[in-house]
Amino acid sequence: MQAWNLTKTFVKMFVLRAEPSGVPSSKALLLFMSVVLVMTKIAVYLWFMQIVNHLEDKQLIQLSYFGAGLVALTWVLVLFAFLRTALLYYKKGDRFVPGAISFVTMDCFLTALYLLWLAGLALVDLPLQSSSIESIGIMLGFTLMMYWQFMVYIHLLVYLMDIPLLKAGVFALFYMLLQHNLSEVLLNIVIVVTPK
Repeated sequence: MQAWNLTKTFVKMFVLRAEPSGVPSSKALLLFMSVVLVMTKIAVYLWFMQIVNHLEDKQLIQLSYFGAGLVALTWVLVLFAFLRTALLYYKKGDRFVPGAISFVTMDCFLTALYLLWLAGLALVDLPLQSSSIESIGIMLGFTLMMYWQFMVYIHLLVYLMDIPLLKAGVFALFYMLLQHNLSEVLLNIVIVVTPK
């Protein structure tokens, strides 16, 4: 019953209807959700590389499980460092574990949405024509996911740090830019490109 209530809390949090204060301070739950996030991120990276390889005629882009895992693990560690630093600055360090669980779980939900987006991308004929319905749908879907990720992060930060909406937006934007730029740099390091 407790697992069902926690799942409902996470779903409500994803639609901006619940606060991180309803999440238990459980390190075991944080570890479990972090492993789930790393595994789903690995699946996203590897699947995306397969889709890219279908488009490439001259090069083969390879990403190992280890490389994908390294990038995914770095994603989680940067999240922990960012959240810990921000909470300590606002003297809310006791909220780290429930806050980290909330962030990691919301990232799991967002990664699941991204997997659905990749499934849609895998079903269409690539490359897409710039004015086709498929290309507009793919771009709109990606834009909506990025927007919702931004909104979820703002929602969490407002309640975790007791800060105004605008300040939470700046924090969320900084965090998203940091994560995506760092992931891009690391992917460029671990990806191996060979001629076909």
